[in-house]
Amino acid sequence: MLRWADGWLCQSISVSPIRATPTGPILAVAVIADIADPNALRDPALQVAENKLHDFSELASDWFWETDAEHRFTWISESASETNNRQRERLINRCRWDVAGTAETEETFWAAHRRALDAHEPFHGLRYCMLTESGDEIWLEISGKPVYDTAGHFIGYRGSGRDITEQYHQQRRIEAALRRAEEASRAKSQFLANMSHELRTPLNAIIGFSEIIRDQMFGPVGVPRYVDYARDINASGTHLLALIGDILDMSRIEAGYYALDEKPVDLAAVIASALTMVRPQADRAGSILRNLCPENLPQLRADERVVKQVLINLLGNAVKFTPSGGTIDVVYHPNDDGSLALCVADTGIGIPPERLEQIFEPFQLAKAEVARQHGGTGLGLSISKRLMELHGGTLSMASKVGQGTEARISFPGWRLLDEIDKDWRPTTPKPIIPPSRPAPKPIAEDAKSTEPRHFGNSAGEALRVLLETMGEGVIVIDRQGMIVSVSNVGAQLFGYDALDLVGQNVRILMPEPFRSGHDSYIRNYLSTHRAKVLGIGRDTLGRRKSGEIFPIHISVAEFDSDSGDPGFIGVVRDISDRRDVELKAEYASRNDPLTGVLNRASFIAEAERMLAAPHRLADGNWVVFNLDIDAFRDINEGFGYHIGDQVLKTVAERLGEALPREAMVGRIAADQFAALAAVADLKHAMELAQALHEHLTRHVVAEGRVVSLKISTGAALIEDAGEKLADTLAKAELAQKLVRNAGGDNTRFYSTEMARAAERRLRLTLNLNAAIEKNEFHLVYQPIVTSGNGALAAMEVLLRWEHPELGAVSPAEFIPLAEESGMIVQITRWVIDHAAKQVRDWRNRGIEPRRVFINVSGQQFVRDDLPGYFRNLAAAEPELTPYLGIEITEQAAIQNMSETVRAIRELAEVGIDAALDDFGTGYSSLSYIQQLPIRKIKLDRAFITDLPHNEKDVALVRAMVGMASGLELPVVAEGVETEAQREFLRAAGCSELQGYLISKPIGPEEMAEMLRNSDRRKH
Repeated sequence: MLRWADGWLCQSISVSPIRATPTGPILAVAVIADIADPNALRDPALQVAENKLHDFSELASDWFWETDAEHRFTWISESASETNNRQRERLINRCRWDVAGTAETEETFWAAHRRALDAHEPFHGLRYCMLTESGDEIWLEISGKPVYDTAGHFIGYRGSGRDITEQYHQQRRIEAALRRAEEASRAKSQFLANMSHELRTPLNAIIGFSEIIRDQMFGPVGVPRYVDYARDINASGTHLLALIGDILDMSRIEAGYYALDEKPVDLAAVIASALTMVRPQADRAGSILRNLCPENLPQLRADERVVKQVLINLLGNAVKFTPSGGTIDVVYHPNDDGSLALCVADTGIGIPPERLEQIFEPFQLAKAEVARQHGGTGLGLSISKRLMELHGGTLSMASKVGQGTEARISFPGWRLLDEIDKDWRPTTPKPIIPPSRPAPKPIAEDAKSTEPRHFGNSAGEALRVLLETMGEGVIVIDRQGMIVSVSNVGAQLFGYDALDLVGQNVRILMPEPFRSGHDSYIRNYLSTHRAKVLGIGRDTLGRRKSGEIFPIHISVAEFDSDSGDPGFIGVVRDISDRRDVELKAEYASRNDPLTGVLNRASFIAEAERMLAAPHRLADGNWVVFNLDIDAFRDINEGFGYHIGDQVLKTVAERLGEALPREAMVGRIAADQFAALAAVADLKHAMELAQALHEHLTRHVVAEGRVVSLKISTGAALIEDAGEKLADTLAKAELAQKLVRNAGGDNTRFYSTEMARAAERRLRLTLNLNAAIEKNEFHLVYQPIVTSGNGALAAMEVLLRWEHPELGAVSPAEFIPLAEESGMIVQITRWVIDHAAKQVRDWRNRGIEPRRVFINVSGQQFVRDDLPGYFRNLAAAEPELTPYLGIEITEQAAIQNMSETVRAIRELAEVGIDAALDDFGTGYSSLSYIQQLPIRKIKLDRAFITDLPHNEKDVALVRAMVGMASGLELPVVAEGVETEAQREFLRAAGCSELQGYLISKPIGPEEMAEMLRNSDRRKH
């Protein structure tokens, strides 16, 4: 009974306690009803629940919905989103797929969802796009569960939804940003790969060839200065190769691809090794190296190779900048904060303050002229600083001009193994045995100890709790190796109960060979006190109760028990996960990430180990293959890098399929592979090479695209047991390059003739510049006549080289060398100068010249201002330009179309005609011919040779002449040698002819006589 203002009433009251927050005060909610109406007992509570649901649905960003058995919306709550509220009426009596956006109208998507609905399955996190009346997209995420009536009949679904439009677009923006980042990283990786291939490969060849000449491997070099040239080339090439290596290292560090190989490092040994490696350099410079570090240096957990690399770099820099008689000291400094520092201090020339501020920036040199003198790349300090930062440390420099420089590398305290040991070493260990344990199991007779074991209890309960809550296992043994106590974690680590291990010899937890040698190790230590593992954490193997062997990390320390007997305590942790990561990192460091085969360094190292084995020549010889995918850049650019990647993977797989099982395969450059296989003899090697080429050059089908493959392969036999793999690989690469130069898609084996040819190429390349200076070049002229009456119409000037020792050198041999070396620009300038001089001479003698066409390289348009040169010539001697013209090959013209078009137009403005040479060997497309402002077309001699008997050549020549006629361009046929060819070409419409039938190339005086005779016939 409750008393109200109007009297006493019979009421029903329900009270429920609630908390506003988990730690807040307890409140109560009461519902009061008049029991006169039975429904009134339920209605107030129902009304409160409905009001709460209404309020929550209005305030929540989520909204709620119901559908009928046909999956049509019957009710949708209001929500905090105005956008969703505006769609409510539009959705009632419609299915969600009726208003879905175009992105989600796929039959498979909605068909799968409708199958789940028809099966009355609940669903969670369904994401789809809804279109508004204005066509805007709203992205939604909904969840629902089926609803049944009291009779158990399905009546629809009830669920919730939320607007994820902003989240969806944000996710798309993030994905787009990640794609751009990946594309940028990919582009950078591709650039580095291309750099490795395009720069390292020729540089290695140049360095190798220069070493051949420098060391006179093929006999004495006739001209002593050639040895000096080779020495200079070798030094420059080696320096450039080091620079490229530093750039690649810097890029890997900045991209986060540089992984440290962390292991315990003996700092004293690293310092001694670095000093030993730098000492010859210091001796040559007259500097004094001193190691002022104490003998007992702490051990580090670091990458030993990197620490040594940094020290060698700092010591090398100190030697460069320290005058003869100066000192260079390595000093150890422990810091107050627990870290340590190594200092390399010299008494050298010092670094100016303005240089010191920028010393760690890439390509900043302390003193440029000194760095250049010693071959500095400008990246050593930058890389060293970043390598130290990868260790969590620092690299700093302090210097005073005229007094010297101090470089300081610091390692954080947590990298000191001593500091790690202090983290877990207890002061007085206590057996970790539960207070109320049963008696331990009997000890096996061979494991019983005759001496009592009494260990103190001074560590206290706090230590017991601490050790039991550690993630590592703790094991305590006595001087006989018997387990005195073990933490529960330690026992579980090995698959035992703690009580089962107490009283057992610790050998039970070790696999062989550690098990057999453990007791003798303890005895040796107790008698000599020379420890191998005490105080130093190390990785080893453990053995579980099941017999499973697994990797562990253990740190061991010695302590004295209350009885004065020594004991040992070890902290053990399972490093299986870490070992998996290390194995993956080791795999990544050894293998190419794309194809999975060995990378260049690992291939050479593993192959050297294989060849060093005693049985290396027991079954015959070894063959090394060097394979290059022809026109791989065209595959990347034409099909996309993803197709190029698939091609590389396929080539790697096919190498493994075609070669013997024991063969070794590596990817040594962007599109270059190497392989090592055992063969019986040369015949077997050639058969293997043929089978390999046939297998590799089958079409590759990737993502529906068919890619034709052409492979250039060089091969070399290892017949001498003392031959190094790197030398054989260089031979195979030389053979592979000759295949590529001959058109590619073939296989050649190395021969000594190739080495002699390579030496000749190098010699000719070195002599090109001297040929200009010594006037070894001369010009000859080949006339071009009209096909109708044979009148002299023009002439082509040709370059000849008379080498003082080698005699006449063919243009087919030295022009490609000039192109490769870049000398072609200077040589072309020489030809133009002398051709203009000859025209001037003829005119001065009263001989009327015809237009002289000069062959021009595509490099002339990119690296030289050819139009500017002719403009100056026209300004000085305008009467000469009507007698000059240029010829550019079809291939050269299209390499840089816009630049070529611009240059030819500017040349036409000063009266220089341009002819398109070797027409038909390139693209022969009307679209690009129309772009080029050329005055005539010259058919390549390859189409003329078999005329008029070769029907294919007949059709091609007629087609090309017809194309040129349509553009109103005269056609010159080169290589005309027979009367039948002349008659056919005249009938086909060729306007001019050139070839040995008319005249071979002749000297300027013979050409002058031909000009005179031609003029006489005119008159």
